[in-house]
Order: sequence, then structure tokens, then C-alpha cells
Amino acid sequence: MAKDARNISMGDVVRLIDGPIRTVVTVEEARSSDDRSRETCAFLPTWRKVQEAIDQVLDSTTFSQLQTVEMDAMLKGSASYVI
Repeated sequence: MAKDARNISMGDVVRLIDGPIRTVVTVEEARSSDDRSRETCAFLPTWRKVQEAIDQVLDSTTFSQLQTVEMDAMLKGSASYVI
């Protein structure tokens, strides 16, 4: 990592490795598809909120913060790398 850990978010790394983080098909994609029922999906606004929440958490969590959590856990003898 060439950047300072304070300037690298989990969102940056996840998107770099896996591409866009998506919980649902976007409205634009739905409109361009043959399945017109997606445009009026009652669940779409809720899934959009879920997507925004995921993005917010990943984008606001830096590797510097993760290092702090890891150091605290190591001092307590309970470091874990389970994802």
C-alpha cells in the first residue's frame, strides 16, 4: 500500500478487488432491460437504503482504524481475522 492507512478505506479495497458493491440492479439498468416490473418494484427504495448504508460503512472505515482495533485486540490477547 503506497498510501497512508488513514487515506485508504475498506470501500476502496473492496471495490478494487471485487468491483462495484451492489445489492440490487439500478433503476437505470432496470429501465434498459426487458423486465419492466423492476421499475416499479416496491422493495427497490429499501434496497437502495441498504446499499447506501453498506457504502457509508465501508467508505468511512479506514485501514488506520482497523489497525487500531487490531492493536487493541492484540494487547488483550484476542486478535481475530475472521471475515
